[in-house]
Amino acid sequence: MAVHLPARREFILGGFVALVAIAHALDLSFAAPFFNFLIVLFALCGGGALVLALFGLGPRWVGVPLGLLGVCGLLMACLWIVVTAVFDGNSPADAELGDGLLCRQTAYGFVTSDSGVDLAIYRRFLLVDRKLYGERRSAIYPNGTPAIPAGLQSAVTRCGTLLYLKH
Repeated sequence: MAVHLPARREFILGGFVALVAIAHALDLSFAAPFFNFLIVLFALCGGGALVLALFGLGPRWVGVPLGLLGVCGLLMACLWIVVTAVFDGNSPADAELGDGLLCRQTAYGFVTSDSGVDLAIYRRFLLVDRKLYGERRSAIYPNGTPAIPAGLQSAVTRCGTLLYLKH
């Protein structure tokens, strides 16, 4: 049985959207933030094409409600991405720790909510970063930091020292 071109296109788009979601769940990202932006933009466009395909499902009493539900989900995803881009991960500072480890510190928050600093340790594999450890140092809740894994304690200490000296 041959796969028709529209079904193949929808399968490829769905696979791409799923790969982006899996990469996010595994804390994988590109080293260059611009590529992360492009990948998420392409995934949103692919999701939009899949949502439009939902309206064409046969009988109309199934396709239209599923399409409307898909539009609502896509709008919620867009809202979440915009809010995250505006209020999270501002003014990043990076420091190389050696052994392929990278430390990144970013500010987060808004005047009417919690604010503080996110500290993360990444391992770089060519053009891809994998997050090994992350902590949020809140200005309002200062005692909420997680336990540091034994293998990363010196890296977190060096990270704090290097980034403190940069500012």
